[in-house]
Amino acid sequence: MRGCRAIVAGASRAYSDRVGSLDAWSSLVELLTEPIPQTEAFRRGAAVWYAYLARGVVDPKIGEIVRDANRGTVEEASSLLASVCAPPSEAERLVSLSNGLTQRVLIGATTPQEALTILRDEIDLLKARST
Repeated sequence: MRGCRAIVAGASRAYSDRVGSLDAWSSLVELLTEPIPQTEAFRRGAAVWYAYLARGVVDPKIGEIVRDANRGTVEEASSLLASVCAPPSEAERLVSLSNGLTQRVLIGATTPQEALTILRDEIDLLKARST
């Protein structure tokens, strides 16, 4: 459990450090692209996270940590979207897209660059519709 909490805390700190001076749209890009593994070390870390995710199916305490982390990501995305007058309801869809792309990169079905491009394009489309 400690390891699972450490992953969540580390990701939260890294995100906060990266977005300190960014606007809301750039922060949203960072939030959604952060889980996509772009290096071998990060790929191993993401694999560990997904092992915790799988364990959370049968371990209620780990499941709670995983659910809370996911809920926090959706809430952050929703808040960022609301701050730029974009529909906060898009948060769930965007986080789900990020999760799915992360899984595709992990299994080698797409490259990290392709996944990043898909997410950035989707955010650009939403941005264009919201302005």
